[in-house]
Amino acid sequence: MAVTMNQDLRRERASASFNPELLTHILDGSPENTRRRREIENLILNDPDFKHEDLNFLTRSQRYEVAVRKSATLVKKIREFGISDPDEIMWFKNFVHRGPSPLDLHLGMFLPTLLHQATAEQQERFFMPAWNLEVIGTYAQTEMGHGTHLRGLETTATYDPETQEFILNSPTVTSIKWWPGGLGKTSNHAIVLAQLYTQGKCYGLHAFIVPLREIGTHKPLPGITVGDIGPKFGYDEMDNGYLKMDHFRIPRENMLMKYAQVKPDGTYVKPVSNKLTYGTMVFIRSFLVGEAALVEIAAKNLQTEVSHRKSKEVAWNLTSVDLVRASEAHCHYVTVKLFSEQLLKIQDKPIQAVLRNLCLLYALYGISQKAGDFLQENILTDTQVTQVHQRIKELLTVIRPDAVTLVDAFDFQDVSLGSVLGRYDGNVYENLFEWAKTSPLNKAEVHESFYKHLKPLQSKL
Repeated sequence: MAVTMNQDLRRERASASFNPELLTHILDGSPENTRRRREIENLILNDPDFKHEDLNFLTRSQRYEVAVRKSATLVKKIREFGISDPDEIMWFKNFVHRGPSPLDLHLGMFLPTLLHQATAEQQERFFMPAWNLEVIGTYAQTEMGHGTHLRGLETTATYDPETQEFILNSPTVTSIKWWPGGLGKTSNHAIVLAQLYTQGKCYGLHAFIVPLREIGTHKPLPGITVGDIGPKFGYDEMDNGYLKMDHFRIPRENMLMKYAQVKPDGTYVKPVSNKLTYGTMVFIRSFLVGEAALVEIAAKNLQTEVSHRKSKEVAWNLTSVDLVRASEAHCHYVTVKLFSEQLLKIQDKPIQAVLRNLCLLYALYGISQKAGDFLQENILTDTQVTQVHQRIKELLTVIRPDAVTLVDAFDFQDVSLGSVLGRYDGNVYENLFEWAKTSPLNKAEVHESFYKHLKPLQSKL
């Protein structure tokens, strides 16, 4: 049956100032990329192996099971279709999972860490089993009491030269690994960041490959306490987990030793650069742009606090508000800069015009949101801030006729978007009613709870 388009949306699309298909090509990188992306998307949308119930009506346990099934199917299909290009693998994954999934850290953190920080011998032992999902891994950095403050991490890895083993231990409640994706129920291994102790000295954070569950049975190993941390908003399909280790022993060879090493006798061989140990994550945030005045202010305030004989940690905390302002200003500046540079490469004049207005709107909106900072530091005057607000209103009026078509250019299909309100045809009310009728509560005209609880109560009245 032909789909009837909502008349308001039909008029909006007919009056657009540009061709959305051309903008889709720009967003994808080329017309060929658009063709290939759609081809992969249709492979998935037409594959019965990826069909499932409406996730909105499932319990969290059911949603997790659906996600695991889809993840396993995803890996099989990628192999079956011979997809090896990294961009195409990412398209495939994003079409299968519209949000976080149980294998995200295995694919995005565990495997890359093995490639970049493991020795050739370690890669031979772990990489192919991990690629074939015999070994399923995650990346366990964050702890209950510590997130990005790496020096505060408490998990220890103490070397025992007599057995040539590392003893992994969670000495406190705050040292329990907390939040790593896939840790709760999916992974049987983890790359664990821990404070390395050998020959009575601490050498800081290093990475270790730690088995968590028995291969085959998937039961936690003795000395390992592992599980799911519970529901999180927007992460119902992901088993973010906790990990507590009680003097758990692993072979010396399970320390990632491409750079730093511990010899059999316990001698520590340091890497050329300490930063190499933390290569999987960017742990040191630096503010590189001198154009943002807030960055300079934050740096000066930090130096002032340090000069007052405060420790760097105390000084950092005292200036953290300034540092957050500086980081936000820097991110906004970089986004506007890159947006502006890409505009120059667009050949289609109507698209360039609408995107130029969007870029200017984004730039001015960022300024308006932080107008107090710009006034306080005398970067802008009151009159200029008023002009910013007025120009934003003018830009909104100009962009408004192209709003629907700009959204169309993202090229989301209804079935993958999964939104009754965001339907392409705009027939919201009719489909909202039909969707509501599919609720499991509507399978019976009278719910069983009526007979169990309400009817007995009514019979006594």
